[in-house]
Amino acid sequence: MAFSTHDIVPDSPTNNFCTLNPLAQFGSPSISEGNLEISLQATSADGCFASMLPVTQKYYWETLLFSGIQGYGLMENTSNAYNDHHTVYYTDGRIYVNGSLITNGATTATSVDVIGVAFDPVAQTIQFFKNNSLIGSYSTTGNGLLPSVVGTGNGAGVTVVNFGQDPTFAGNKNTPATVNINGTNVTGPFAPSGTAAGTAGLFYYPPPAGAKALCTANLPDFTPTVTDDIPADYFTVRKWHNNVDNVNQDFDLGFDADLLWVKRTNGTDDNRLYDSLRGANNFLVSNSADTSSSVDYGIYFLNGDQKLTTDSTKYYGYGPSTSGGSGNAFVARCFRAGGPPSGSTSTTGSAKRINTSGTQDDTSCSALATAATNAGASNVITPTLMSINQAAGFSIVKYVGDQGTGSTVPHGLLEAPQIVIVKPLNGAVVFGWRVYTEMTGNTKYLLLNTYDQAGTYTDWNSTSPTSNVFTVNSSDAQTNNQDGTDYIAYCWHSVEGYSKFGSYTGNGSTDGPFVYCGFRPAFVMYKNIDSSSNEYASWGMIDSSRSSYNPTGGPETLWANRSTQEGYRGNGTTLLGANDFLNFDFVSNGFKPRGSGGNTETNDTQEYIFMAFAEQPFKYANAR
Repeated sequence: MAFSTHDIVPDSPTNNFCTLNPLAQFGSPSISEGNLEISLQATSADGCFASMLPVTQKYYWETLLFSGIQGYGLMENTSNAYNDHHTVYYTDGRIYVNGSLITNGATTATSVDVIGVAFDPVAQTIQFFKNNSLIGSYSTTGNGLLPSVVGTGNGAGVTVVNFGQDPTFAGNKNTPATVNINGTNVTGPFAPSGTAAGTAGLFYYPPPAGAKALCTANLPDFTPTVTDDIPADYFTVRKWHNNVDNVNQDFDLGFDADLLWVKRTNGTDDNRLYDSLRGANNFLVSNSADTSSSVDYGIYFLNGDQKLTTDSTKYYGYGPSTSGGSGNAFVARCFRAGGPPSGSTSTTGSAKRINTSGTQDDTSCSALATAATNAGASNVITPTLMSINQAAGFSIVKYVGDQGTGSTVPHGLLEAPQIVIVKPLNGAVVFGWRVYTEMTGNTKYLLLNTYDQAGTYTDWNSTSPTSNVFTVNSSDAQTNNQDGTDYIAYCWHSVEGYSKFGSYTGNGSTDGPFVYCGFRPAFVMYKNIDSSSNEYASWGMIDSSRSSYNPTGGPETLWANRSTQEGYRGNGTTLLGANDFLNFDFVSNGFKPRGSGGNTETNDTQEYIFMAFAEQPFKYANAR
């Protein structure tokens, strides 16, 4: 059978175009024509998101209203209705911005019209066009806004979308448009300005100046100021088994790890965190509020190669009195910060840093504290040690609390951290691991060592982190600023193509919502922040190392606040049954929670926060 021209799309191994994402649909739409045609029911809760989100540049896409009445625009990928947190143009002439009716009486559209949408994610402005004529420009806000096609509740209909791969709209517009440009009639199709025809998108009408097509060739490079780096240069997951005959086990990470989060997977040993500031062999336990920094002889930091001890009587999770240990399985999540600080812990403090160009250098904590003060921070505590990776958005900070009002701590990054985890290393504080997240806000806290809901307190002095510091409280009942107590803080912010921190809302279905990350995940940690159940609100951890194909998670799930081995629920006592698994699909641009049974953690409509790290950016990802 011969193919029509419009059936041959210009995808290649080096450039793939956006489509509607069948994993990110809501309601009951029917998607066809290579995921470019969508048939929607007569309901406002019917629709679909696109598969791609470049967050740093202006882009353009077109829709052909084939029949009925549809809405086109942008939606947060946690939305499930046309008037929920998005901007959309209705073909009956109404404009909604962030759920509010802005214009009622704009130009209407019929089944022969092409609606163009241009979005500038930096300026947060959106433009709507009808047949190349501007309908209007509007300001909009929101996180993770994706192109969307939605029902309007005014009747069923069909829409065909062009993200740059098919200006004929599946053969429904075979006659190219002719447009007068600077007094000259020009016949399409039209390439975005600054690109050669056909290399990065073709459209029925000319895209606005500066707007690109939604394709992987136009996605930003991962840390574009660093040459030839990939996510695996900053984060990786390693698994291994102890073997009595080969205890001296090296596993090359490809980089010098500054934080190792290690867990035995087939036994009830603690989650142990090692970092380069506190030195080799010292670990903290994420499932305990214990303030002491314990000592273990199982892990060494060795210039990029981490290994188990050569002493055959000592294994991770076992003391000298335990013989054997062969067959014990482990997993380590390995993070690269700036390297171990090389100086002293004097009043100036020592800091090792990797800047956005990938260059490693030495600086002092006092210099970073002075820079924070000069930038407007007040009551700045000078850390004693810091390890900073500005390219990867991750830093480790060791400081001594002063119990000052509104004290601030430099983090060394160039953007405000979205997650800060603080742990006391000594002193009488017993509340454990205090966690700030951008998603829960600056008036609340979470505890990494418990399943508790987000609590309301002034841990962060009701002040969000800035690009220089995070704020701690003066109360001696808190874990982040008791006078004279040593603390360690782990700070992260999202880096496009490498890490993503955010939230999603369960949809009350075993077929959970799609969560866009912009990469295929290697590791995801998630937590229900609405539930107070110890079964469903624990900190779940899944990775692609132990689940090499979809679904991921399920029986391989581990819990940051539990010593439980694989196969147990978040309550730490119930062995998971065949219908109890909380599974995930790891896909090229995000993940999708999938439950199967009445007792799964996704079978609700509650809010979850997550932190995800990349296996491969979407720009270079292959399907799993």
